[in-house]
Amino acid sequence: MVDPLTRAARAGPALALCVALLTAAPLPAQQLKTLTETAVGPDRIALGFPVPIPQDTPLPFDGFRSYLGLHTRAQDLLLVSPRLGGEVVGQTLEGREIWAYRVGDADAVGAEGRPEPALLINGGLHAREWQSPEVVMGLLESLVESSDPAGLDRFVLDEVNLVLIPVLNIDGFLMTQREPARIWEGQDPGNSVSPRDGRMRRKNHRSTDGVFSTVADHLGGVDLNRNNNPYWATSPQSSSNPNSLTHHGIAAASEPEIQALLAAARLAPEPQLRVYVDAHSFTQVLFTVRTGNARRNAIMQALVQDFAVHHRAISTTPARPGGRLYTEMPDTAGFGIGTTSEYFANIWQIPSWTLEIEPGNTGGVEYGGFGYHHDGFILPESQIRRVREQLSESHRVLLYHAAGPASVASLELRRANDGQLLQRSVWRATTPQMRQLQPDRAQALEPGERYRLLLSFDRPMRDRRDGVSQVYPGQSAAALLPKLTLTSAGASIELPALQGHWLSGPDASGSSFARYREDSFVLEFDLPADFPVGQATLEVDTVDLIGRRLDAYPVTPVGWANGHWSGYDSSSAGSSQGDFGGIDRSFTLAVGDLPRIALIERPLQLSEGGSAHLRFERQGDLAGPASMTLAFAPTAGLVASAVRLDWG
Repeated sequence: MVDPLTRAARAGPALALCVALLTAAPLPAQQLKTLTETAVGPDRIALGFPVPIPQDTPLPFDGFRSYLGLHTRAQDLLLVSPRLGGEVVGQTLEGREIWAYRVGDADAVGAEGRPEPALLINGGLHAREWQSPEVVMGLLESLVESSDPAGLDRFVLDEVNLVLIPVLNIDGFLMTQREPARIWEGQDPGNSVSPRDGRMRRKNHRSTDGVFSTVADHLGGVDLNRNNNPYWATSPQSSSNPNSLTHHGIAAASEPEIQALLAAARLAPEPQLRVYVDAHSFTQVLFTVRTGNARRNAIMQALVQDFAVHHRAISTTPARPGGRLYTEMPDTAGFGIGTTSEYFANIWQIPSWTLEIEPGNTGGVEYGGFGYHHDGFILPESQIRRVREQLSESHRVLLYHAAGPASVASLELRRANDGQLLQRSVWRATTPQMRQLQPDRAQALEPGERYRLLLSFDRPMRDRRDGVSQVYPGQSAAALLPKLTLTSAGASIELPALQGHWLSGPDASGSSFARYREDSFVLEFDLPADFPVGQATLEVDTVDLIGRRLDAYPVTPVGWANGHWSGYDSSSAGSSQGDFGGIDRSFTLAVGDLPRIALIERPLQLSEGGSAHLRFERQGDLAGPASMTLAFAPTAGLVASAVRLDWG
C-alpha cells in the first residue's frame, strides 16, 4: 500500500520533503498492541470485524490461507497439471525457496511458431498485504483448473506465457501470519503511530532475527519496493535509515528477493514481456509508470482503462450500482522511488504498474469497520473470495492484451440455397514472421443471388455469458457486430450484420467456429442484381475482445519492439504502422462469370536451389480470352532462375 509519504513522493520530491518534515515528531515509548474485533483498551485496537486468522488449507475458501496452504496448493497443481510449470528462482535471507510458476502450454511457442508473449505478476512483496498472494494464487488456480475447452481461457493458455510469484517476501509474510493479531507501535522514525512488525511487518528480514519477541530489531529490514533501478536512492521517500519503513538497502537489487524477481523475469524471457504487475494493497488504484516513450504510455493508458471498466462492470451489483472502479494514478516520467514497476517500465519498456487492491481510501470502514488507520491492510475474511475471483477475471484483460490485437484468419463464401462452397481464402504462416493469403477456392459470385459468408479471426472476438454472445464486460454494446462492406467499381453495399451472429458451435447451417468459441461470424446476404461485376473488396471493420481495431495487414504478424507494437497496421497495404489498427481490406471476391486464371495450389515454403509446382485453374467463361502474368518478389536474396509453364 502507498502511505501518505509515498503518495507525496509520487507528486514530486519537494512535496515529499515537506510532508516528511511535517510528520516527524518525538517518538513515544514502544508499545505492544493486540488487534481485536470489538474489545477496546490502551493495548487493544478494535477493528469492527473479526481479526483474520490464516488457515493451513490449500483450497480457496472464505478466508486467508497460510503460506503453507498457498505453497501446498501450487505444488499440488504443479504435480498434476500440464498447464503449470515452476522452479525455484531464489532464496530469502532465511534460506526459504522462492518459487515462480509458469501458466500455459509447455512449449511457450504460439500456433504460428513465434515465442509466446508473456506477463509477469508479482505478489507478496510487502508482507502485511495478505490480499496480494490470494489474488495472484487465484489467477493461477482459475487458469490451471479452467474447464473451458475452446474459449478465452483456452486461447490464453495456448498463446500467452504467464509467470507468477505468489509470495516474494516469504520471511516477512510468515512473520505476519505467526502474529496475526499483535504489533509494535511507537518507535517508527517517520510516524509515531505507524504499526510495525508482527501483523504489520512490511519489509524483508535484513538485520532482524525474525522473532517477534526480539524487541530491538523489529524496525529492521529493507523495503523491497525501494530496492530497484533505475531510481534507487533518488527520492526522499527512499530512506538510507535502516529503521525506516522505506529503507532502500545498501545498493539497487541488493536483496535476494529482488534478485529472485529478476530471475523470474528470465522465465518469460524478458524480451517477450508485454505487461508487469506488482500486486499490493490498499486504496484500489493503479499506480502506473510513465516513461519518455509516448507510444508505450498511450498503450498502457488504454490497457488500464480496459482493465478498469471491466472490473467496474463485473463488480456492479444492486447494492453497489457503480461497481468498484480502479482509478489510474500516473507518475511523472523521469522520476521514481525505486519500485519494481519502475524497473520493468523503464528497462523493458512495457506497461507496468503497482496494483493496490481494495479497500479504497476509507479502509475497513467500507466493510463496517471502526476506522483504525491501518485497517485497509486487513481485508475482512468475508471479502477475500469475491476479491480473489473478480480480480482473477479482470486480469484476463491483460492476458488477452499480451497476445496482441486480432487479425482476420479466413473467409468462406457459400451459396445459401444449397451450401455449395464458392470461395475460400486463408491466411497461412509461411514463416513465423510472415503470412500469405492463399485462395483455396475461387468460383465467382453472381449478382442477384443469396450467399452465406463465414468470417473467422485468429482468436475469440466476443464473450459468451448465459448462452448469449456479448461484448466483453465494460466494452460498448455497439461493438458487438462487425461492419462489413463490399465494394466494386465505385459501388458499395453494407452487409446486414444484424442478420448475422458469432458462433459458439455449429449453427443450423452447419457453420461453426474455427478454433476458439466466438472467433467466427456468419451471416447471409443478397448480392444486388445490379452489383458491378469484377473484383470486389470486402472491408472488415471490427474490434477485438477488449476494443482494439484489427491489424489491417495480416501479412506481418503483430509483435512488440522499442516499447510499442510492431507490425500493427492501420492500412491494408501495410504502409502505415501504429498502435491502434484499422480496417482489413485483404479479401477480394470475384463477381460475375469473367474469365480468369486462379492459382489453386502452391508450396508453403521454397528453399534455395529447390523447385516448386504451381497449379492454376481456368475459371469463368472458358471461351473468352484469358492471360496470366507471373511476377516474382525476391525474398531474403532468393529469386526465380527459371520458369516452366506446362498447359494441360
